[in-house]
Amino acid sequence: MIYIIKGKNGSGKTFLAEHLYELGFNRSISYTTREPRKNEVNGYDYEFVSIEEFITKIKENFFIEYQLVNGNYYGTPLKNIKDGVILVSSDKNPIEKYCQGDIITFYIEAPLELRYKRVVERGTSEEEIFRRFSEENNSFLYDFKACFINNGDEKQSLRQIIDNIKKPKLEDNRSFLHETIKNYKPLESDDELLVFLQFEEFLMRGIYLDNKIRNEDINKLYFKYMQKFLHNRNILFNRNEDGDYNVILNRNKYKIDKRTAIKKEEKGEKEVNEKEID
Repeated sequence: MIYIIKGKNGSGKTFLAEHLYELGFNRSISYTTREPRKNEVNGYDYEFVSIEEFITKIKENFFIEYQLVNGNYYGTPLKNIKDGVILVSSDKNPIEKYCQGDIITFYIEAPLELRYKRVVERGTSEEEIFRRFSEENNSFLYDFKACFINNGDEKQSLRQIIDNIKKPKLEDNRSFLHETIKNYKPLESDDELLVFLQFEEFLMRGIYLDNKIRNEDINKLYFKYMQKFLHNRNILFNRNEDGDYNVILNRNKYKIDKRTAIKKEEKGEKEVNEKEID
């Protein structure tokens, strides 16, 4: 059986995978063209290579799957696909085709404010957090089944994963999204960026789940509800001459040009605009 761990930036995917490796599951070392983070070890956390090396390996069919995310390539070597391997943030479709469906996917959910805190502690700039989190707020909205793990407590989450390995409890993501919306509570915080991102995640999930909303109306509804929400909190949000919107968060100006993730008529595991950040 192959195990895939997916989730948004700061959800705790790598932490959980490391503990599963310690329990005897096989490690898959992916290749990437991004720069190593502090304390990351080449050949252990990732194989860090140049773009030229990565592209050469693509041509050699070295990867079973690869993705271009935020200007960096990430790829899973074909040789890593074996029984009991843990894959982090991999594209399920080609792996499932190769393995004839012997795959269990875990989706790791953590409150946005917790994920935000973890990423801030990594030293990520507010500009980068805005870009990554806003992109991810349009992700994981497509239809897919997985074992959904709420990672508020990492030890408990690890136990849930182990229990699901023994006896998988697959759910539809729509049920999961309904539950997150039902439990939504707006944050009371002086951090305007955090407040914006948390509401945006809630808003995009709600838009996706409303089957009466047409694709051509998604942008209109996004800007309508976002403008009302931010106006009530005295956060500047206005339209510029190009028709795009500007928002001022923590005294920084950000441009919002489109909300393109939702394509309700398309079904399946892969979403065109899916963005995963490890």
